[in-house]
Amino acid sequence: MYALVETVTITDFEKAREELQQMLPNIKETPGFVGGYWLAPTDGTGMSVTVYENEDAANAVRAEMQPGTKLNEYVTVTSAEVREVVANL
Repeated sequence: MYALVETVTITDFEKAREELQQMLPNIKETPGFVGGYWLAPTDGTGMSVTVYENEDAANAVRAEMQPGTKLNEYVTVTSAEVREVVANL
């Protein structure tokens, strides 16, 4: 498995949270998607970790999440990198 680790800048957390809730069903249908966690922001910086079945699936999503990408009116990607999952519980 491979994880996509992202950091984002969030300008309005409550509105961003509402939009995320609406996007979750579509995210769940992403090819190779296994699961994900979206963390509350600290000082306007949020983080997410989404896990995919293989490296190709993770990289396909990363290709759409380049730094500077606006995910919506309130969220902008600042970093995105794919890492191998070496253990999970």
